[in-house]
Amino acid sequence: MKVPKLYNGVAFLIILSLLFPKQALSIDGRLPKRIEKAKDKFIKCQVSPSDKIFLNRLSLALKAQSQLNEATLALFQTISVGKDVPLDSTIKDIEKTASGVMRDMIRYHRTKRIMEIFIRKADLPNGKYLAEQFQDIINTYASMRDISNYIKKDIHGAGTHHHYQVYLRSFEENMGVYVNDILREAMEKYKHAARLAKEYNVEELQDFFMKDTAYFTELTDPLQILLIGKMQEASHTWYKQVVMKVLGLLQKQFQFNSEFSEEITDRLLSVPVPQEPQLPDLRVVSINVTAPHTIRVGTRITIVTEIENDSDLKITSSILALIGPKDFKKHKRIPALLPHQTYKVKWKYVLRSPWEKTFMAIANYKNKAWEGNYNNNRTSRTFDFLLDEDY
Repeated sequence: MKVPKLYNGVAFLIILSLLFPKQALSIDGRLPKRIEKAKDKFIKCQVSPSDKIFLNRLSLALKAQSQLNEATLALFQTISVGKDVPLDSTIKDIEKTASGVMRDMIRYHRTKRIMEIFIRKADLPNGKYLAEQFQDIINTYASMRDISNYIKKDIHGAGTHHHYQVYLRSFEENMGVYVNDILREAMEKYKHAARLAKEYNVEELQDFFMKDTAYFTELTDPLQILLIGKMQEASHTWYKQVVMKVLGLLQKQFQFNSEFSEEITDRLLSVPVPQEPQLPDLRVVSINVTAPHTIRVGTRITIVTEIENDSDLKITSSILALIGPKDFKKHKRIPALLPHQTYKVKWKYVLRSPWEKTFMAIANYKNKAWEGNYNNNRTSRTFDFLLDEDY
C-alpha cells in the first residue's frame, strides 16, 4: 500500500528530531528573545549609573564618529576621478559635497554638537586636545565649502592629477589597503561599536578601541611620507592645492580616529567589565531514599529527587521524570525556577523484590524548557535493598 505524503513528512520530521536534538542556539546563532532580554538585564544591573551615562553618550558619539568618516570619504572621492580633470566641475563637486557635509552635520544629524558634548563631559585624560582636533576637522570642512574663493582657475591640473594617482597607488600598495575601503570600514566599525556601547559590552569595546588606535597610528606615518610628502613636491597648480586640502583632511581624520580611540580606551579601563550570565541549566542534584526501619516486600518507600537551576537566569516550567525498575515511570511538572533555586520532588515506590534497584531522574524531560546546556539532565543512582525476611 502506498504511504500518503503527509505521513512521509511526519516520519521525516521524527527522524530529524532524533538525529539532531534540540540546540541551545537557533540556526542563526541567536538566543531566544526572552533569554536575550534577561541576559541584557543581568549585565546592565552590574553597570553603575555614572558608567551607564558615559556608555550611552559614547554610543551617540560613535555614531557621530561614523558620520565624520563618511563625510571625509565623500570629500576624498571628489578627487578620485579619471585622468581628465575639468577644473570647474571638480571645484563645484568639492563645494557641493562640503556644503552637504556641514548641513547634515550641524542641522540634521547634530554630529557636531553630540561630539562636543561627549568630549566635554566624558572626563577624558586629554579631552581638551581632542576637542581642538575635532574643531580643526570641522573648520577644514567649512573652508572646503568655500574652496573656489582661494583656488585660481587658470591652470589645468591633469599632470598633477597623474602624479597624485601614482603616489596614492604607492601608499595603498605599501599598506595593502585602499583609502576608500579604510574609511568605509571605519564607518561600519564605529556603528558596530556604538551598538556595543548601547549594550554596555565593555569587554568588547576595550578590545575594539585598542585595535583601532594601533590601526590608525600605523597608517598616519606612511600617509605623510608616501602621499602627502610626495604631493608637496608636485608642480604648483590649482589641482595641487585641491588635493593637498583633501589629503590634509584625510590625515586629520586618521589622527583623530587614533586619538579618539586612545582616549576612550583609557576611560573604558576604569569601567568594570560586567560578567556574562550563566544561561539556564537544569541539573539533577541528588536522588535519595527514605524508608521505614523495617523493609519487607510491599513496603512503600519514598524516592526524593532534587533539581537545580544552575544558572544566573530564570528558567521556565519543565517536566521531571523518574524511571525505575521494570515499568516504573512517573512524571511531575516543575514550576519556573529562579537563578540557583533548587526544588525537591517526592515519589512513592512499592518494593516487590529485594536487592539492587536503579532509578534515573531526567530533568527537563522532552526539553520543554529552553536551556543553554541539555547534556547534563540525566542522573542515575542504584540502591541495595535488604529485606527484613532475608535475615
